[in-house]
Amino acid sequence: EDALILGTVDEVRKLHIRSVYLNEQPRRIAHLEHSQSFAVLTTMVEQQSDGEEKERNFIRLLDETTFERIASFELGHQEATCSTLTLRVPPEQQQQSAAASSTPTLLVVGTAFVRTDEPEPTAGRILVFDVSDRSLELVCEHRVKGATYALEAIGSNGLLAGVNNKLQLYEWAPSSAGSTPTLRLRAEHVGHIIVLFIAVRGDFILVGDLMKSLTVYQCSLSSGTIVELARDYNSHWMTSIAFLDDDTYLGAEN
Repeated sequence: EDALILGTVDEVRKLHIRSVYLNEQPRRIAHLEHSQSFAVLTTMVEQQSDGEEKERNFIRLLDETTFERIASFELGHQEATCSTLTLRVPPEQQQQSAAASSTPTLLVVGTAFVRTDEPEPTAGRILVFDVSDRSLELVCEHRVKGATYALEAIGSNGLLAGVNNKLQLYEWAPSSAGSTPTLRLRAEHVGHIIVLFIAVRGDFILVGDLMKSLTVYQCSLSSGTIVELARDYNSHWMTSIAFLDDDTYLGAEN
């Protein structure tokens, strides 16, 4: 009552939200900075004339400003999208590869063939797209024995994939004279329930499992090895993982 308080009121910062209706269910999204676009993995259900429902899965390329659809790729029958990743192409590989010379980033998509008679998918694909010229050009297709639940880049030309209960290490080989781009399997580690999450820090790999909590690996692309360093032997159903530093790891469970 006997004092005067002076203060300032901070300017209210408004968060502008814009809704873009896809008329499909978005499952995954990746930003392609160099092409100023978003890659969105979507699914839609169509009602057939006989009353049956048919699910279709797409990869949509949207302009990052207008969200206009600029390219589209439909997956095969009973094929569902599971994961996506932007893979940067090293400058030396851009010079060697005519297919990758115009784009510093490739779009990688992991899929699974979902069949009603299979409790867990037994087949899937890893698809690599060239997104230069704001298009979706399929440059590499690699079939796997399961669902590609997780994808993560390692090193300059390495790719890690979680395929069902396996952690797989691939090497990206761009096209050269007389050859096409390929993904070469260099190593794999078996022993999980389902590899749901992968995080990378240098040559250390952190894996989050459906039930088997966290496991830490060290891998070498040059020698084609994956070595287990440590694991949590408790049963935890992981929902997210992260590196805090080389010796500290973070995991969230359900």
